[in-house]
Amino acid sequence: MHAERADAARDYFPGLTGLRGVAAGWVVLYHVWLLADAPAVRLGVVDATPLFAGGFIGVDLFFVLSGFLLGRPFLAWAQRRRAFPSLAGFWKRRCLRVLPAYYAQLAILLVAARVADGAWPVGLGGLLAYLSMEFTYVPGFGPLLNGVWWTLPIEWNFYVVLPLLGLAFARWRAWVVFVAVLAAVLAFRAACYASLADRALGTILYPLIIHLPGRLDEFVCGMLGAWFELRRTRPSPRRDLAALLLGLAGVAGLLLAVSGRGDFFAQGEAPIIFVFASAAGASLGLVVYAAAVRVPLARALFGGRALAFLGTISYSLYLWHGIVFVAAERSGVTRAPALAGLGRLALALIPIVLLVAWLSYRLTEHPFLVTAPATHRDAPPPAT
Repeated sequence: MHAERADAARDYFPGLTGLRGVAAGWVVLYHVWLLADAPAVRLGVVDATPLFAGGFIGVDLFFVLSGFLLGRPFLAWAQRRRAFPSLAGFWKRRCLRVLPAYYAQLAILLVAARVADGAWPVGLGGLLAYLSMEFTYVPGFGPLLNGVWWTLPIEWNFYVVLPLLGLAFARWRAWVVFVAVLAAVLAFRAACYASLADRALGTILYPLIIHLPGRLDEFVCGMLGAWFELRRTRPSPRRDLAALLLGLAGVAGLLLAVSGRGDFFAQGEAPIIFVFASAAGASLGLVVYAAAVRVPLARALFGGRALAFLGTISYSLYLWHGIVFVAAERSGVTRAPALAGLGRLALALIPIVLLVAWLSYRLTEHPFLVTAPATHRDAPPPAT
Protein backbone atom coordinates (compact mmCIF):
# COMPACT_ATOMS: atom_id res chain seq x y z
CA MET A 1 0.00 0.00 0.00
CA HIS A 2 2.82 2.40 0.87
CA ALA A 3 4.54 1.52 -2.42
CA GLU A 4 1.37 2.37 -4.36
CA ARG A 5 1.15 5.74 -2.63
CA ALA A 6 4.80 6.43 -3.43
CA ASP A 7 4.21 5.56 -7.08
CA ALA A 8 1.18 7.85 -7.16
CA ALA A 9 3.23 10.72 -5.77
CA ARG A 10 5.95 10.19 -8.37
CA ASP A 11 3.42 9.96 -11.20
CA TYR A 12 1.60 13.19 -10.33
CA PHE A 13 2.86 16.36 -12.03
CA PRO A 14 1.29 19.55 -10.66
CA GLY A 15 2.82 21.63 -13.44
CA LEU A 16 1.02 19.55 -16.04
CA THR A 17 -2.32 20.18 -14.38
CA GLY A 18 -1.51 23.88 -14.73
CA LEU A 19 -0.56 23.38 -18.36
CA ARG A 20 -3.88 21.68 -18.91
CA GLY A 21 -5.46 24.84 -17.55
CA VAL A 22 -3.37 26.88 -19.99
CA ALA A 23 -4.57 24.71 -22.87
CA ALA A 24 -8.26 24.99 -22.00
CA GLY A 25 -8.11 28.66 -21.05
CA TRP A 26 -6.22 29.52 -24.22
CA VAL A 27 -8.85 27.90 -26.42
CA VAL A 28 -11.62 29.72 -24.54
CA LEU A 29 -9.87 33.08 -25.00
CA TYR A 30 -9.40 32.30 -28.69
CA HIS A 31 -13.12 31.70 -29.16
CA VAL A 32 -14.06 34.81 -27.17
CA TRP A 33 -11.71 36.76 -29.41
CA LEU A 34 -13.42 35.35 -32.52
CA LEU A 35 -16.82 36.10 -31.01
CA ALA A 36 -15.72 39.72 -30.60
CA ASP A 37 -14.87 39.84 -34.34
CA ALA A 38 -11.13 39.19 -33.89
CA PRO A 39 -10.03 42.67 -32.80
CA ALA A 40 -6.46 43.88 -32.47
CA VAL A 41 -5.35 43.50 -28.85
CA ARG A 42 -2.75 45.75 -27.29
CA LEU A 43 -1.37 45.51 -23.76
CA GLY A 44 0.31 48.86 -23.38
CA VAL A 45 2.88 49.06 -26.14
CA VAL A 46 2.78 45.29 -26.77
CA ASP A 47 0.70 43.87 -29.60
CA ALA A 48 -0.91 40.81 -27.98
CA THR A 49 -3.04 39.94 -31.00
CA PRO A 50 -0.92 36.89 -31.97
CA LEU A 51 -1.46 35.44 -28.48
CA PHE A 52 -5.23 35.46 -29.05
CA ALA A 53 -5.13 34.57 -32.74
CA GLY A 54 -3.03 31.49 -31.99
CA GLY A 55 -5.23 30.24 -29.17
CA PHE A 56 -6.07 27.09 -31.13
CA ILE A 57 -2.56 25.88 -30.20
CA GLY A 58 -4.17 24.95 -26.90
CA VAL A 59 -5.56 21.91 -28.71
CA ASP A 60 -2.04 20.89 -29.76
CA LEU A 61 -0.97 21.25 -26.12
CA PHE A 62 -3.71 18.83 -25.09
CA PHE A 63 -2.38 16.25 -27.55
CA VAL A 64 1.19 16.61 -26.30
CA LEU A 65 0.03 16.30 -22.68
CA SER A 66 -1.83 13.11 -23.55
CA GLY A 67 1.27 11.68 -25.18
CA PHE A 68 3.32 12.41 -22.07
CA LEU A 69 0.92 11.28 -19.35
CA LEU A 70 -0.77 8.35 -21.06
CA GLY A 71 2.37 7.18 -22.79
CA ARG A 72 4.50 7.27 -19.64
CA PRO A 73 3.39 3.87 -18.20
CA PHE A 74 4.06 2.16 -21.54
CA LEU A 75 7.45 3.87 -21.81
CA ALA A 76 8.30 2.83 -18.26
CA TRP A 77 7.66 -0.73 -19.39
CA ALA A 78 9.79 -0.19 -22.50
CA GLN A 79 12.61 0.92 -20.19
CA ARG A 80 12.03 -2.18 -18.01
CA ARG A 81 10.92 -0.18 -15.01
CA ARG A 82 7.50 -1.81 -14.59
CA ALA A 83 5.19 -4.48 -15.96
CA PHE A 84 3.29 -3.90 -19.18
CA PRO A 85 0.11 -1.92 -18.37
CA SER A 86 -3.16 -3.82 -18.41
CA LEU A 87 -4.84 -2.89 -21.68
CA ALA A 88 -8.29 -3.71 -20.34
CA GLY A 89 -7.65 -1.48 -17.35
CA PHE A 90 -6.22 1.29 -19.52
CA TRP A 91 -9.16 1.38 -21.91
CA LYS A 92 -11.67 1.11 -19.05
CA ARG A 93 -10.11 4.14 -17.37
CA ARG A 94 -10.13 6.05 -20.65
CA CYS A 95 -13.83 5.28 -21.18
CA LEU A 96 -14.64 6.41 -17.65
CA ARG A 97 -12.62 9.57 -18.20
CA VAL A 98 -14.00 10.54 -21.60
CA LEU A 99 -17.47 9.16 -22.17
CA PRO A 100 -19.70 10.27 -19.24
CA ALA A 101 -19.25 14.02 -19.79
CA TYR A 102 -19.44 13.62 -23.57
CA TYR A 103 -22.52 11.38 -23.52
CA ALA A 104 -24.25 13.70 -21.04
CA GLN A 105 -23.65 16.67 -23.31
CA LEU A 106 -24.70 14.68 -26.38
CA ALA A 107 -28.01 13.78 -24.70
CA ILE A 108 -28.64 17.39 -23.64
CA LEU A 109 -27.92 18.75 -27.12
CA LEU A 110 -30.07 16.13 -28.82
CA VAL A 111 -33.02 16.89 -26.58
CA ALA A 112 -32.50 20.66 -26.91
CA ALA A 113 -32.49 20.36 -30.70
CA ARG A 114 -35.62 18.20 -30.60
CA VAL A 115 -37.45 20.76 -28.47
CA ALA A 116 -36.26 23.73 -30.52
CA ASP A 117 -36.79 22.30 -34.01
CA GLY A 118 -39.47 19.68 -33.44
CA ALA A 119 -37.27 16.95 -34.94
CA TRP A 120 -34.19 14.99 -33.96
CA PRO A 121 -31.03 16.49 -35.49
CA VAL A 122 -29.60 13.11 -36.52
CA GLY A 123 -30.92 9.71 -37.49
CA LEU A 124 -29.85 6.34 -36.15
CA GLY A 125 -26.69 6.28 -38.27
CA GLY A 126 -25.66 9.72 -37.04
CA LEU A 127 -26.36 8.73 -33.45
CA LEU A 128 -24.16 5.65 -33.81
CA ALA A 129 -21.40 7.80 -35.30
CA TYR A 130 -21.60 10.11 -32.30
CA LEU A 131 -21.71 7.28 -29.78
CA SER A 132 -18.70 5.55 -31.33
CA MET A 133 -16.88 8.89 -31.58
CA GLU A 134 -15.84 8.07 -35.14
CA PHE A 135 -17.94 10.69 -36.92
CA THR A 136 -14.81 12.31 -38.37
CA TYR A 137 -14.34 9.35 -40.69
CA VAL A 138 -17.91 9.39 -42.00
CA PRO A 139 -17.80 11.27 -45.35
CA GLY A 140 -20.08 14.28 -45.41
CA PHE A 141 -20.98 14.02 -41.73
CA GLY A 142 -21.91 17.28 -40.04
CA PRO A 143 -22.24 19.95 -39.04
CA LEU A 144 -21.41 18.75 -35.54
CA LEU A 145 -23.79 19.45 -32.68
CA ASN A 146 -20.80 20.93 -30.90
CA GLY A 147 -18.03 22.31 -33.09
CA VAL A 148 -15.23 21.46 -30.68
CA TRP A 149 -16.05 17.75 -30.89
CA TRP A 150 -13.83 17.48 -33.96
CA THR A 151 -10.87 16.80 -31.65
CA LEU A 152 -12.49 13.89 -29.80
CA PRO A 153 -11.84 11.16 -32.41
CA ILE A 154 -8.18 12.20 -32.57
CA GLU A 155 -7.66 11.51 -28.89
CA TRP A 156 -9.95 8.50 -28.87
CA ASN A 157 -8.06 6.75 -31.65
CA PHE A 158 -4.74 7.57 -30.01
CA TYR A 159 -5.78 5.25 -27.19
CA VAL A 160 -5.82 2.41 -29.72
CA VAL A 161 -2.45 3.29 -31.24
CA LEU A 162 -0.68 4.01 -27.94
CA PRO A 163 0.12 0.39 -26.92
CA LEU A 164 1.66 -0.19 -30.35
CA LEU A 165 3.82 2.88 -29.89
CA GLY A 166 4.90 1.52 -26.52
CA LEU A 167 6.00 -1.69 -28.23
CA ALA A 168 7.88 0.34 -30.84
CA PHE A 169 9.80 2.25 -28.14
CA ALA A 170 10.70 -1.07 -26.51
CA ARG A 171 12.07 -2.49 -29.75
CA TRP A 172 13.80 0.51 -31.34
CA ARG A 173 15.63 3.59 -30.18
CA ALA A 174 13.48 6.58 -29.35
CA TRP A 175 14.87 8.69 -32.19
CA VAL A 176 14.14 5.90 -34.68
CA VAL A 177 10.50 5.74 -33.56
CA PHE A 178 10.20 9.53 -33.81
CA VAL A 179 11.73 9.71 -37.29
CA ALA A 180 9.55 6.83 -38.53
CA VAL A 181 6.39 8.46 -37.17
CA LEU A 182 7.37 11.86 -38.56
CA ALA A 183 8.05 10.39 -42.01
CA ALA A 184 4.71 8.57 -42.00
CA VAL A 185 2.83 11.66 -40.87
CA LEU A 186 4.47 13.89 -43.48
CA ALA A 187 3.66 11.35 -46.19
CA PHE A 188 0.05 11.26 -45.04
CA ARG A 189 -0.19 15.06 -45.07
CA ALA A 190 1.28 15.12 -48.56
CA ALA A 191 -1.31 12.59 -49.74
CA CYS A 192 -4.10 14.69 -48.22
CA TYR A 193 -2.79 17.80 -49.94
CA ALA A 194 -2.38 16.00 -53.27
CA SER A 195 -6.02 14.88 -53.08
CA LEU A 196 -7.10 18.49 -53.57
CA ALA A 197 -6.33 18.04 -57.26
CA ASP A 198 -9.41 15.82 -57.44
CA ARG A 199 -12.42 17.69 -56.09
CA ALA A 200 -14.38 14.58 -55.09
CA LEU A 201 -11.42 12.84 -53.50
CA GLY A 202 -10.21 16.02 -51.81
CA THR A 203 -13.59 16.54 -50.16
CA ILE A 204 -13.18 13.17 -48.45
CA LEU A 205 -9.44 12.91 -47.82
CA TYR A 206 -8.13 16.42 -47.29
CA PRO A 207 -10.10 17.14 -44.07
CA LEU A 208 -8.29 14.20 -42.47
CA ILE A 209 -5.02 16.15 -42.57
CA ILE A 210 -5.81 17.50 -39.09
CA HIS A 211 -6.83 14.09 -37.73
CA LEU A 212 -5.01 10.84 -37.06
CA PRO A 213 -2.63 9.80 -38.41
CA GLY A 214 -1.90 13.41 -39.36
CA ARG A 215 -1.55 14.50 -35.72
CA LEU A 216 0.34 11.46 -34.42
CA ASP A 217 3.68 13.28 -34.23
CA GLU A 218 2.29 15.61 -31.54
CA PHE A 219 1.44 12.69 -29.29
CA VAL A 220 4.85 11.16 -29.92
CA CYS A 221 6.54 14.45 -29.00
CA GLY A 222 4.77 14.20 -25.66
CA MET A 223 5.92 10.60 -25.32
CA LEU A 224 9.49 11.68 -26.00
CA GLY A 225 9.18 14.16 -23.15
CA ALA A 226 8.10 11.31 -20.88
CA TRP A 227 10.90 9.09 -22.22
CA PHE A 228 13.57 11.59 -21.25
CA GLU A 229 11.88 12.40 -17.95
CA LEU A 230 11.98 8.71 -17.03
CA ARG A 231 15.66 8.47 -18.02
CA ARG A 232 16.60 11.58 -16.07
CA THR A 233 18.75 10.14 -13.29
CA ARG A 234 20.11 13.39 -11.89
CA PRO A 235 18.98 17.01 -12.00
CA SER A 236 20.46 19.20 -14.71
CA PRO A 237 19.04 22.69 -14.02
CA ARG A 238 20.72 24.39 -16.97
CA ARG A 239 19.65 21.78 -19.49
CA ASP A 240 16.10 21.68 -18.15
CA LEU A 241 15.80 25.47 -18.17
CA ALA A 242 17.20 25.54 -21.71
CA ALA A 243 14.51 23.05 -22.76
CA LEU A 244 11.81 25.30 -21.33
CA LEU A 245 13.18 28.47 -22.92
CA LEU A 246 13.63 26.76 -26.28
CA GLY A 247 10.10 25.41 -26.13
CA LEU A 248 8.62 28.79 -25.23
CA ALA A 249 10.63 30.43 -28.01
CA GLY A 250 9.26 27.86 -30.45
CA VAL A 251 5.69 28.59 -29.34
CA ALA A 252 6.31 32.33 -29.70
CA GLY A 253 7.65 31.75 -33.20
CA LEU A 254 4.56 29.75 -34.10
CA LEU A 255 2.29 32.51 -32.82
CA LEU A 256 4.02 35.03 -35.05
CA ALA A 257 3.94 32.64 -38.00
CA VAL A 258 0.20 31.93 -37.82
CA SER A 259 -1.02 35.39 -36.81
CA GLY A 260 -3.15 36.90 -39.54
CA ARG A 261 -3.25 33.72 -41.63
CA GLY A 262 -6.76 32.64 -40.70
CA ASP A 263 -7.61 28.96 -41.04
CA PHE A 264 -4.62 27.89 -43.11
CA PHE A 265 -5.64 24.24 -42.99
CA ALA A 266 -9.05 24.99 -44.50
CA GLN A 267 -7.32 27.11 -47.13
CA GLY A 268 -4.81 24.36 -47.96
CA GLU A 269 -1.94 26.78 -47.46
CA ALA A 270 1.41 25.09 -48.10
CA PRO A 271 4.00 24.62 -46.72
CA ILE A 272 2.67 25.53 -43.27
CA ILE A 273 0.09 22.75 -43.29
CA PHE A 274 2.92 20.21 -43.52
CA VAL A 275 5.07 21.51 -40.68
CA PHE A 276 2.79 23.28 -38.22
CA ALA A 277 1.74 20.30 -36.09
CA SER A 278 5.28 18.93 -36.02
CA ALA A 279 6.73 22.26 -34.92
CA ALA A 280 3.98 22.71 -32.33
CA GLY A 281 4.54 19.20 -30.99
CA ALA A 282 8.30 19.68 -30.67
CA SER A 283 8.00 23.09 -28.97
CA LEU A 284 5.23 22.06 -26.61
CA GLY A 285 6.96 18.77 -25.85
CA LEU A 286 9.92 20.73 -24.46
CA VAL A 287 7.60 22.85 -22.33
CA VAL A 288 5.76 19.80 -21.00
CA TYR A 289 9.05 18.08 -20.15
CA ALA A 290 10.29 21.15 -18.29
CA ALA A 291 7.04 21.44 -16.33
CA ALA A 292 7.17 17.74 -15.45
CA VAL A 293 10.72 17.95 -14.05
CA ARG A 294 9.67 21.03 -12.06
CA VAL A 295 11.91 23.69 -13.55
CA PRO A 296 11.47 26.69 -11.20
CA LEU A 297 10.42 29.01 -14.02
CA ALA A 298 7.84 26.47 -15.22
CA ARG A 299 6.57 26.14 -11.67
CA ALA A 300 6.18 29.93 -11.47
CA LEU A 301 4.37 30.05 -14.82
CA PHE A 302 2.10 27.03 -14.50
CA GLY A 303 1.86 26.28 -10.79
CA GLY A 304 -0.79 28.76 -9.64
CA ARG A 305 -4.11 27.81 -8.09
CA ALA A 306 -6.12 29.46 -10.84
CA LEU A 307 -4.46 27.33 -13.53
CA ALA A 308 -4.80 24.23 -11.34
CA PHE A 309 -8.54 24.89 -11.10
CA LEU A 310 -8.82 25.40 -14.86
CA GLY A 311 -6.81 22.23 -15.40
CA THR A 312 -9.11 20.26 -13.14
CA ILE A 313 -12.25 21.30 -15.03
CA SER A 314 -10.52 21.57 -18.41
CA TYR A 315 -12.48 18.80 -20.16
CA SER A 316 -15.89 20.21 -19.21
CA LEU A 317 -14.58 23.73 -19.84
CA TYR A 318 -13.64 22.74 -23.36
CA LEU A 319 -16.88 20.87 -24.00
CA TRP A 320 -19.23 23.60 -22.81
CA HIS A 321 -17.62 26.95 -23.57
CA GLY A 322 -18.60 26.89 -27.24
CA ILE A 323 -22.19 25.98 -26.41
CA VAL A 324 -22.44 28.97 -24.06
CA PHE A 325 -20.94 31.23 -26.72
CA VAL A 326 -23.30 29.98 -29.42
CA ALA A 327 -26.30 30.45 -27.11
CA ALA A 328 -25.18 33.99 -26.34
CA GLU A 329 -24.70 34.78 -30.01
CA ARG A 330 -28.05 33.36 -31.12
CA SER A 331 -29.89 35.18 -28.34
CA GLY A 332 -28.39 38.49 -29.44
CA VAL A 333 -26.53 39.02 -26.17
CA THR A 334 -23.20 39.47 -27.92
CA ARG A 335 -24.62 42.38 -29.95
CA ALA A 336 -25.68 44.37 -26.90
CA PRO A 337 -23.92 47.77 -26.80
CA ALA A 338 -23.01 47.21 -23.15
CA LEU A 339 -20.92 44.17 -24.17
CA ALA A 340 -19.10 45.80 -27.07
CA GLY A 341 -15.42 44.99 -27.05
CA LEU A 342 -13.37 41.94 -26.18
CA GLY A 343 -12.88 42.84 -22.53
CA ARG A 344 -16.54 43.39 -21.73
CA LEU A 345 -17.62 40.30 -23.64
CA ALA A 346 -15.07 38.16 -21.84
CA LEU A 347 -16.07 39.51 -18.42
CA ALA A 348 -19.72 38.77 -19.16
CA LEU A 349 -19.39 35.28 -20.65
CA ILE A 350 -16.38 33.62 -19.05
CA PRO A 351 -17.87 33.49 -15.50
CA ILE A 352 -20.91 31.72 -16.95
CA VAL A 353 -18.66 29.31 -18.82
CA LEU A 354 -16.68 28.56 -15.66
CA LEU A 355 -19.86 27.89 -13.69
CA VAL A 356 -21.29 25.57 -16.33
CA ALA A 357 -17.95 23.76 -16.65
CA TRP A 358 -17.65 23.31 -12.89
CA LEU A 359 -21.16 21.89 -12.67
CA SER A 360 -20.43 19.54 -15.55
CA TYR A 361 -17.20 18.44 -13.87
CA ARG A 362 -18.90 17.75 -10.54
CA LEU A 363 -21.86 15.91 -12.08
CA THR A 364 -20.38 14.02 -15.04
CA GLU A 365 -16.63 13.73 -14.40
CA HIS A 366 -15.83 13.63 -10.71
CA PRO A 367 -18.07 10.65 -9.83
CA PHE A 368 -16.10 8.53 -12.29
CA LEU A 369 -12.67 9.97 -11.49
CA VAL A 370 -12.79 8.80 -7.88
CA THR A 371 -13.02 5.20 -9.08
CA ALA A 372 -9.72 5.47 -11.00
CA PRO A 373 -6.33 4.66 -9.45
CA ALA A 374 -4.49 7.69 -8.15
CA THR A 375 -1.70 7.23 -10.67
CA HIS A 376 -4.11 7.99 -13.50
CA ARG A 377 -6.01 10.97 -12.09
CA ASP A 378 -3.60 13.46 -13.59
CA ALA A 379 -4.06 12.04 -17.08
CA PRO A 380 -5.52 14.76 -19.29
CA PRO A 381 -8.98 14.74 -20.74
CA PRO A 382 -9.24 14.13 -24.45
CA ALA A 383 -7.75 16.89 -26.51
CA THR A 384 -10.90 18.74 -26.41
